[in-house]
Amino acid sequence: MPLSLHFSVDSKIERVATVEAKLVTFLVEQDLPYSLSEYLLKLVKSMPGPDLLSQATLGRTKATNIARQALAPHFHEKLLESLKTNLFSVVIDETTDSSVAKQLAVCVSFCDEAMNVQVDLLALVECSDGSASGLFNQLVKVMDDVKKAGVPLQNWVGFCSDTTNAMMGINHSVKTLVEGKYPWVTVVKCSCHLCALVASHACKKLSKSLEDLCRTVCNHFRYSTKYQDAYRKEFQVFTQVEQHRFLALAPTRWLSFQNCARRILEQWDALTLYWDSLVLDDPSNANDHVRMTLNNPYSRVMMFFVEYVLGELNEFNTIYQSEKPLFHLMKTQVEKLLWTFAMNSMKPSYVRTVNPFDINPHDEVNYLPDENVYIGYKGYDLLVGLETREVTSGYFVVESLRIRRSARDFYVEAVQ
Repeated sequence: MPLSLHFSVDSKIERVATVEAKLVTFLVEQDLPYSLSEYLLKLVKSMPGPDLLSQATLGRTKATNIARQALAPHFHEKLLESLKTNLFSVVIDETTDSSVAKQLAVCVSFCDEAMNVQVDLLALVECSDGSASGLFNQLVKVMDDVKKAGVPLQNWVGFCSDTTNAMMGINHSVKTLVEGKYPWVTVVKCSCHLCALVASHACKKLSKSLEDLCRTVCNHFRYSTKYQDAYRKEFQVFTQVEQHRFLALAPTRWLSFQNCARRILEQWDALTLYWDSLVLDDPSNANDHVRMTLNNPYSRVMMFFVEYVLGELNEFNTIYQSEKPLFHLMKTQVEKLLWTFAMNSMKPSYVRTVNPFDINPHDEVNYLPDENVYIGYKGYDLLVGLETREVTSGYFVVESLRIRRSARDFYVEAVQ
């Protein structure tokens, strides 16, 4: 018998506590998040009396059939009715389910009568052909079904997707095919995906050792409670840093690099001591490489630069994750980002006189001197401290120029 039924009931206070305990026990038994508790209680309160509930029967098969054959058609019909009277945009994306079947999700976005933005799933169709033609053919079938349901296709005013070649290529893509068949539709690239691609390409201009450091540190602690306890009890306590866990660097989420870099920088001194100790017990090449990276102050400067520059991209990216329509801010925000990156590596007299979209990042005549390339105030402060200690060292000059040139290469790639 489920644990949620193992409660006795006496007084009114106890009956109320029993209801709450049963709901919480249900969440625990079904491995559901506690955040559902508020909505679950509202659902229970909206239920009819016990007489009707005692007559209800619901198993897995019946629930599946109700969802597929009753609820899905009902809400799909309501969605089509909304599209008949409202302008809407279409957003598509590919996905692969657990059975490795490729599917195309077609979503619509529109403003309802109350001027609230609604985003709903219009269709989820299997699409074994991931080419531009295959994706477009499936989209046409969906829109033909929408037209047959009485929705005027002239209400379709916008199209958006990620920025892959199949979706947004300039020669043959879903974008070009949509513009050819539905010329009144405005095509817009996904700003969030575009921003992630900018970060992805620009980060290739930086040293791979920074990414390797984030991955190695996270993987080292992820599956070992022994390592975690030793690090927390000895090194984090000794250096008096927050006892935070390390974040994994997601290969498809380039902007997560900033959060990983920030956490590594927060724990840098503790990590340095930890790996100095670890190398004594396990002098492997991998551990020695991490130790050398952590003991190299110029690696720390570069990590500060990563934190700063990806912070600029993350701030830009966050704007377009708002639930409010912010399309009117896009041009201004793109110009601001281009202007910031250009000012960090090029002469202000040039940047201020050129349209941000016309800036030529390869115009070396208008480059700032290497020593003036901006790398963020934290990296700059650390570099100034290193210059004070190594004022006569030729190694400082070489490393300082390397860092600033890497930063310039990042800016050039990002602006391009």
